Amino acid sequence: MDTRLFQPNCTVAEVLKMDSHLYKVFLRNNTACVGCYLAGFCTLRDVAVTYGLDLNLFLSQLQEAVPSNLPITKKELENEKRV
Repeated sequence: MDTRLFQPNCTVAEVLKMDSHLYKVFLRNNTACVGCYLAGFCTLRDVAVTYGLDLNLFLSQLQEAVPSNLPITKKELENEKRV
């Protein structure tokens, strides 16, 4: 079972909703995702393809940037998507 919080099919908006500090990872990778009107539709896979990023490295960078006190879990995120 994959325990990563971030999956390739997560949207940029979902990621930024989890913790606003994650925007730094997008900026560090020179993307224009933060504030983009397509953030609700573009997945992390789309971002990697569009900007020529290594998807696994990008996902790892996001994972490492998650504050240790972030209360949301992967399961909670999945449940939130269903609502």
